[in-house]
Amino acid sequence: MHTLTINPKFQGLIPPLTNDEYCQLEENIQAQGCRDAIKVWKGVIIDGHNRYAICQAHNVPFDIHEMRFTSKKDAEMWIIENQLGRRNLTDAMRIDLAARMVGMMQSQCGQIRKRQTIAKKSGKSEQTVRKYLKIKESNDAELLHKVNSGEIKIGTAYNTLMPAQGKALEAIERIVVTMYDVEHSNEDFTADNELVLAAVLENIDWLEKFYRFMLGKVEHILGDEEIDRIQRRLRRQMQF
Repeated sequence: MHTLTINPKFQGLIPPLTNDEYCQLEENIQAQGCRDAIKVWKGVIIDGHNRYAICQAHNVPFDIHEMRFTSKKDAEMWIIENQLGRRNLTDAMRIDLAARMVGMMQSQCGQIRKRQTIAKKSGKSEQTVRKYLKIKESNDAELLHKVNSGEIKIGTAYNTLMPAQGKALEAIERIVVTMYDVEHSNEDFTADNELVLAAVLENIDWLEKFYRFMLGKVEHILGDEEIDRIQRRLRRQMQF
């Protein structure tokens, strides 16, 4: 039987199976053999760590498929792409994988829009990506584990972590999106748009910070003069 090498970094890129999934895979291999070849690069496993462990434990023969990559980074990118094709990933796992890929790509792509790229590659909304990244940044290991395992949803975890901020930012995001849609439509100024304008003005303190964030500038507003300038700009955008 072949003896293969396990690279902890490669293996760490692969979301682990649940206990039930692992037991089911073990039963299948024992009953039907290892039907899928274990993919390797220079003798190192890049896909099939669980199958390899099960085959070793039960002395089940397996096939090997040699992959070709020009570098370790290319191998890591392939592993992530391959894992993103799995159907049993939680939303959090999918976003985490996409975030790792974007992190590897940044040196090649220069100034890329990180969250937008992660959202595109993970197939999730930018809002969901933002929430997950905030959860990950919190270093709350227990909460992150529950999210990654699918025990609780990303939105629920985010609201637990940042209840007041979460609600405020979500409200502001809805206001900005609606404001943009209204500004770029040919509709008349309606009562609904008046409500949007009122909401903008009532939440101007939060909105001006969010507005600057969206422009990719500094995170905090410095000085009343700068706040007044942004408030005037926002009000001009609401004039139809």
